Amino acid sequence: MSYKDVTDSGAVREELRRIVASPLFEEAGRLVRFLSFVVNETLEGKGGLLKESVIGVEVFGRTTGYDPKIDPIVRVQARRLRTKLDAWYQNGGKGSVIRIALPKGGYEPEFSRPPSETSVVAPPLRQLRMAWMLVIPAIIVGVGAILLTRPKPPTTVPGSRLFTAYPGYQTSPAFSPDGLTRISHRPVST
Repeated sequence: MSYKDVTDSGAVREELRRIVASPLFEEAGRLVRFLSFVVNETLEGKGGLLKESVIGVEVFGRTTGYDPKIDPIVRVQARRLRTKLDAWYQNGGKGSVIRIALPKGGYEPEFSRPPSETSVVAPPLRQLRMAWMLVIPAIIVGVGAILLTRPKPPTTVPGSRLFTAYPGYQTSPAFSPDGLTRISHRPVST
């Protein structure tokens, strides 16, 4: 769910207050300022204006016109903030009714309701790809094994014949000199 799904800005502000008051954020003044700024700007409808250069000036005191390519303070702190938020929701924020997230690739936070405990969570696309990367070779190996182990039909050499097709004569077969099938009535020695 995105911000539009969570319409209660009071609940979002209360969640922000709980996060910044937690022991996890106690010694993280820069991250508190960063999170508070992006949440408040988004709630005021200015989330689309949250750019690296704006955050650098407004939150981290950089001069107007600073170059984010030379000074990556915002990217570094955003990565740290994402890590702290994940830790918060795995520990102290488990019972939260609103979740605040800072998605990768941007600085506009998203507000959502936590997934219900009974809901089925779809596996990430990466896990699905990994599963297919294991399943397809297994299928290929299985089909190959079946093809290699199945009995081959008997092959006949051109011009060959059955040795004998008469029941009872398989125990002492013999070739005839002219290649024709002849029954030999030789007694079988025991």
